[in-house]
Amino acid sequence: MKKLFLLLIAFIAVIFLFGCSTTPRVEGATVLSKDGSRQVNLAGGSNEVPATVEVLANAKDLLRIAIVGKGKGEAAGLSSSIVEAVKGGMAADVARVVERAYDMKVMISTELELVDVDGEYRRLNALVKVSIVSPDGNRTYGTNAIRLKGVRKLGAAAVSQFEAPASEVVLKWLKDSIMRIVQEDIDVAVITFKLPRPALSLEPVGELDAANVKAIGGKLNGMKGVMKVDCIMQNVEAATCGYRLLYRRGTYPYGIVNEAALLVREIAR
Repeated sequence: MKKLFLLLIAFIAVIFLFGCSTTPRVEGATVLSKDGSRQVNLAGGSNEVPATVEVLANAKDLLRIAIVGKGKGEAAGLSSSIVEAVKGGMAADVARVVERAYDMKVMISTELELVDVDGEYRRLNALVKVSIVSPDGNRTYGTNAIRLKGVRKLGAAAVSQFEAPASEVVLKWLKDSIMRIVQEDIDVAVITFKLPRPALSLEPVGELDAANVKAIGGKLNGMKGVMKVDCIMQNVEAATCGYRLLYRRGTYPYGIVNEAALLVREIAR
């Protein structure tokens, strides 16, 4: 009996020693990898943290044009006057006139021809050339040449007589040309993206957003038919950023937003 009792004690001791462990068992627990973008299951396997870029809003935008003049002597003054008149007359729903970061440049050059002189009276003719070119000057979207015949005028009036009629013709041609370009060749889209914010990421928010904004810009710049990409907005609190895209309409006849959304959707850190 005593022997049987000792065997029972020994059996219980073995179960106690080998059936329990000082190390807890972990079922389905996860930890972040170094880059904060992956969860590793300690029980085996891995699970990606979902993080995608979403389009919050999109809108069309007007072309941004710069208008500059060129001329020599009195022709330079005439050119400057035409430029200012055209800037002031450009309709707000046709194009936005800017000094920098423009999509196209409008060049207005003037030349004067002296026909005859009688004392301080002169009769001049004027030639006004207008062209719409890309910022780098490698592409021309339209040109026009306007010839005006003057009447004999005293002093500076011989030149200033061309300001109003030339400005009127240039402005009408420019409006029509820009509308044609937008309808047939070039379009502008403004897209607002929601940046990915993995809930368990250990990376600082500012660094995470900066990396994603840069990555989105790189993807958009690489799209076929995209001529210009500008990051125009970033809101850290709302985790959003906005891009303005100038692109060829023929490449994206139904708009560029869906293509852009698909391209940048899987950007995640």
